[in-house]
Amino acid sequence: MQSRKIAVPAGLGERRGFVMPVVIFGLVLMSAVAVAALMTAGDELTSSQAMRDGSMAFYAAEAGLNEVYAIWAGIDSSISLLDPGETKTLDWRDVASGGKYQATVVRWDTGGSSQPMFTLTVEGRGRGILAGRRLLSYSLTALPAEIGYGYNLGGCCRAAVTMRGTAEVEESAGVSGFDEDPADWGAACPDTVNNKPGIIIKDEGELDFDTGGYAEGAPAPVLEDPTLNDDDFDNFGGLTWEDLKDMADVVLGDHPSEQELHDFKGYGPTLTAEGECDTSNPKNFGSPDPAHPCFDYFPIVLVVNEVHVYDDLYMQGIFVLDWDESAPYGMKGTEFDLEEQSVFNGVLLGKGCIEIEDSANFHGAAFIDGYYRNEAVCMGDKDFAMNNGTATTKWSQCAVDRAIFNSGLGDWADVEEPAPPARPILIGSRAFGEGR
Repeated sequence: MQSRKIAVPAGLGERRGFVMPVVIFGLVLMSAVAVAALMTAGDELTSSQAMRDGSMAFYAAEAGLNEVYAIWAGIDSSISLLDPGETKTLDWRDVASGGKYQATVVRWDTGGSSQPMFTLTVEGRGRGILAGRRLLSYSLTALPAEIGYGYNLGGCCRAAVTMRGTAEVEESAGVSGFDEDPADWGAACPDTVNNKPGIIIKDEGELDFDTGGYAEGAPAPVLEDPTLNDDDFDNFGGLTWEDLKDMADVVLGDHPSEQELHDFKGYGPTLTAEGECDTSNPKNFGSPDPAHPCFDYFPIVLVVNEVHVYDDLYMQGIFVLDWDESAPYGMKGTEFDLEEQSVFNGVLLGKGCIEIEDSANFHGAAFIDGYYRNEAVCMGDKDFAMNNGTATTKWSQCAVDRAIFNSGLGDWADVEEPAPPARPILIGSRAFGEGR
């Protein structure tokens, strides 16, 4: 049989083996796409987990801020007692929803009578190998720990009126030891109640009630304290009588023996050109309005002559009634009269006598010695008298505490045990750090 030759078209031989490389290349390309997709999915999983852990860290930090802020001393009571410049770092605490936090508190004010200032910084962490880290902080100030809880200057203030000498309450006037905040002070006072006796007097036999006059308080309206002596009226915590007088912001009058009546015309809260409370004005005795710049101004006022406050005047502060041992005759102590519908919030103390009459209202505490050095300092007048109307003297822990601490006397105050914590007040917050 004769064989036949098949002719191959030109170029077909050169394409032999072309399909295999194309298939291999396609497989490689598809593998690369698959690997890239798997890597992307892994990255997204890791990123998702990191975001979750980061959120957990943020919420742990936020929870820590809120917890420490809400129970400032419940976590560690020492944070309320930090001195300026001190730092307190608390232990790590777990958060119920996951994560943990650690809080650090720094007190950075200058101390003394300056407002306490704190920075509360919290580091929050998530959980797992990709645990995130977030840092948040609050800037805080604090109402004095003492507001509303019972702080005294030496023997003052254990009742609405604590005194040595003679006292009279008549007509419809009254003395109350049941704790009451001054009108309109609102949120400046806490919700605590710290009741006291109405009157503590050395000799109860020298106290008279007449024609409807009354006293009330707890544990009793009137208590007798035969231990009251000169030393109680010469020392106020770490301050002596002379120290206290030297700290006076304002001096009223010249000399008690001259018996001059002080003129209070033009007195009232005043502001500087910048709208701040003008504490340099001797006619400025603060404001009862929490929105006024002078609401926290409580001057220490040394009273060295007879003072009659009338014309519905408002006053607040620490008023110190002076004593003039050299007076050759007459009244050696200062007399302070609150008359008509005038209002005084704060502390009256010293060696003299007080009269509250008409519809006048006194919130705070009086601490008066009418028998200093065994001498009747008020010439036969009652050392404490309430008469001629519906005048009231009412114990107010808030008024006493705000007067003590806003006047700068807080460093010498004695606390009734147990000492309460300061109450933090939020100024601002910020987030300033993150990482792993």
